[in-house]
Order: sequence, then C-alpha cells, then structure tokens
Amino acid sequence: MNLQGKRVLVTRAAHQAGPLCELLRERGALSLAYPCLAVEPAPDRYALDAALYAATARRFAWVLLTSSNSVEVVAARLPQLEIRLTRTRVALMGAAVATAAERLPYLRPAAHAPAGDHAGLLSAMRLQAGTRVLLLQSDVAPPAMGDALRAAGANVTSVAAWRNVPGEGGVDLPALLRNDEVDGLLFTSASIVRNALTRFQQEDGDPELLRAVPCACLGQATATTARQSGFRAVELAQDHRLSSLLDALARHWHTAP
Repeated sequence: MNLQGKRVLVTRAAHQAGPLCELLRERGALSLAYPCLAVEPAPDRYALDAALYAATARRFAWVLLTSSNSVEVVAARLPQLEIRLTRTRVALMGAAVATAAERLPYLRPAAHAPAGDHAGLLSAMRLQAGTRVLLLQSDVAPPAMGDALRAAGANVTSVAAWRNVPGEGGVDLPALLRNDEVDGLLFTSASIVRNALTRFQQEDGDPELLRAVPCACLGQATATTARQSGFRAVELAQDHRLSSLLDALARHWHTAP
C-alpha cells in the first residue's frame, strides 16, 4: 500500500532503523527518526555468562531468543567467552529475529515462529513436560512468553541478556507535533511504546498530542500496550514483517471514513 507524502515517525533503535526507513522511502513516505530504545549491557553480566556456559554444556534443551537485540547481544558475547551454541537447539520468535540470526553461522534455529506468535513457537518446539528452556530477553520483557512456556510444561530459566533504556537523538518531536507535522507512528515492541511516552514527556511534550497520532504495531503485545497507553488509533500488522507494519499504517487511511 502507498504511503506517498506521509510523514512517519520511526521509533526503533538507531542501529536497527535503517531497513524500516528504506521501506518508507520506497513507498513515498518521509521517515522521521526518533529512537525510543537503546541497548545497554545486561544488569547482571555474570548471570548471562553463567547461562550461556550452561547452555553449551547442554543443561538446557532449548535457548529461546525473542528479539533481534537478544540475538546481537548473544552473538557478541559468545566469542568473548570462547564458546558456541552448536550443541543446543535455538528457537527464534518472529521474522526480524530470524533475519538477525541469518548473519550468524553458529545460530541456526531448530524452531522458528515467523508470525511471532506464542502458539506457533510452542508448536514448533514440541515441548515435553520438564523440558529445560533458557529464555534470553531484555530486563523489562513482559512475562507472557515465559508464562506460555510454563503452561506448556517447560522448566524455564529467564535471564536478562540486555538492558532496555529510552533512546536519544533524532527529530524534535514536541515541535513537530505542535505544528501537526507527523502523520503516523511505527512501534515494533511494547517497550518502545512505553519508552516513546517516557522520552516525549521528558522533552516537555504533551502526551495527548502523541496519543492522537495513528500508529501501527508489530505484534499483539505491542498493540495491546499502545491501546492501554491511550493511543487512539492503533493498527496491528498481520505478521512480523516490516512490510506488513507499513501495510497496517496505510490501512488506517484507506479504511478511515
């Protein structure tokens, strides 16, 4: 779907925003960078290292990575520890996570849920009662994935692989919104929704101006968080592809009365 002339805010971390900005340009939109997430080292590096050592010793049947940030953090840490995840099955949640893992020859997934849904991932993993799973996420990840694994009978160890903090830099969003110069928002995770509001208010922005802008969300958890945070027009992407995220935003204008 066409986004010709639309001014769209990209809230992804600065190091991950490029592909989304390029897709927007291809559809005729103007991308406005406003990073709302930055990745910092895990709050407890020892816990992450211990978990990775345990995984290489096959103390877990599965290592589950639910974000591209988790993939990148683990990929950077493994060579530093001089270990590889070649003897443990790796599961990935969502298309963006799989794309990040494609660049890493030693992170070949044994299970993958392209749509980013819990049910699809659990089906692919074929868990049995007591299966030990290492879940590597951010320090503020919602409990839904761990809860779904436990409900399926898995023995879950959840470890914070990285710390989620609001980003910085990019456009002067309070000024743009005061001048009605933003047409749409893109959110790729629930934490980015929360961080966007936090950052915007820290910059003396009026949160009601932000909540009034139509947004498109990647994943049900992201859309739910956006609605609960007061965003008035929330569109959900049909799957976890970035192109579907843009389709969802375009759908807002194509279906609006």
